[in-house]
Amino acid sequence: MTTTVRRAAAVLVVVVGLEVLVVAGHGTPWRGEWNWTLDHLVGTTVLTGPAVGAFAAWLAAGERSRATLNDGAFRGWMVPARMAAVAALTGLAGFALGLVAGLLATATVPHGGPFAGWFLAIVPLLLACYAALGAIAGHLWPQRIVVVLVAPALFLLGTAAALGIGPNVLRQGPTTGSLAGTTWDAGVVAFQELCLLGVTLAALVVPAVLLGVAPKVARGVLAGALALAVVGVAGLEVGGDYSFVSSGERPSACAERAPRVCLAPSHRRSLGPVAGQLQRVGAVLADAGAAVPATYVEEIPGYRGSPGSGLVILPAHANVDRYPLFAASHAIALPAPCPAWSAEKPPPESAFAARELIASWVQTRLGNDQPPVFSPEAGAWLRSAPAATQQDWVVAAFDALRSCRLDQIRLPWDE
Repeated sequence: MTTTVRRAAAVLVVVVGLEVLVVAGHGTPWRGEWNWTLDHLVGTTVLTGPAVGAFAAWLAAGERSRATLNDGAFRGWMVPARMAAVAALTGLAGFALGLVAGLLATATVPHGGPFAGWFLAIVPLLLACYAALGAIAGHLWPQRIVVVLVAPALFLLGTAAALGIGPNVLRQGPTTGSLAGTTWDAGVVAFQELCLLGVTLAALVVPAVLLGVAPKVARGVLAGALALAVVGVAGLEVGGDYSFVSSGERPSACAERAPRVCLAPSHRRSLGPVAGQLQRVGAVLADAGAAVPATYVEEIPGYRGSPGSGLVILPAHANVDRYPLFAASHAIALPAPCPAWSAEKPPPESAFAARELIASWVQTRLGNDQPPVFSPEAGAWLRSAPAATQQDWVVAAFDALRSCRLDQIRLPWDE
């Protein structure tokens, strides 16, 4: 086994380890949601890319010990490109292993939602760009300190956009919240890919320019590569570098027991826990005489429910294996997608307080004698008001919430 192969094998292990750190470092809420899974997998390049760049710098710097031989050889200017290729392919092999594992992780649980597989095409370009930048750094400055600094420098370069320095190109996820209802903007991704391609080609042709190899051709390729990068940056500056648009996904994954609960297919993994708890708390309100909507649908980007249906708002980490009573009791208290909830002028504070009080009341009926309360008055009312009085108020307030008469709601101690 040659030295380069041994090094590549060691880096492959590092790359896979970094992938595991990114993909599973904060749990696996992305399992079951295809686009969020892809986002986490592609997002591993935030760490693996700089590692690949450092490996390329290491290889390229090592080749400078044979500079006299390489620089005078036919196509000797391509040595950095070959070192970049070795590093990028090593990173790509590690990504392929992670890709298979990540897709299997989602496929083995209830799953759904859009699958934007075309977005994976950006990964070879990302790794090639990191590798090219690392290789040219190691080639031009073949010192150990440069090789050591390449990885943190590339990491900082990738996060520059988050600091407001230029458009985002290198940082591709991972997002911390669900991508249900969204997908990648093909136009934005295309401009990012132009930038990556241009920078990669420009970096790799620099040795040819410096050595004077086919000067007109080399300078022409360099100019064309820089033009590609400029076009990409200009497109992102003019049109914006936000990568996501609505996917048109709708809450069509449903559990049929009353109340019928419909979530985005991306959140099919959560359907059982969410539906079970909503049916449990819904039964409490129905037994009290409240007109519980027959259906509760999830709010996702681009869709905010329909008249006659309740609304379910899941937390950012939406794919859950359990849905707490606290969350379910608050979800059931949103029986209509009233425009006022998202209007520029918010509804009266009493409407928000009524939802909180209904949720606390539901929890007391299910055995929680000390549910969280938002005020001393709410706690006192739950402890001392007659059960019949509490039930009458809850039914009336729930009806007002369902009919969007939010300005008519009065809290029991204000009546």
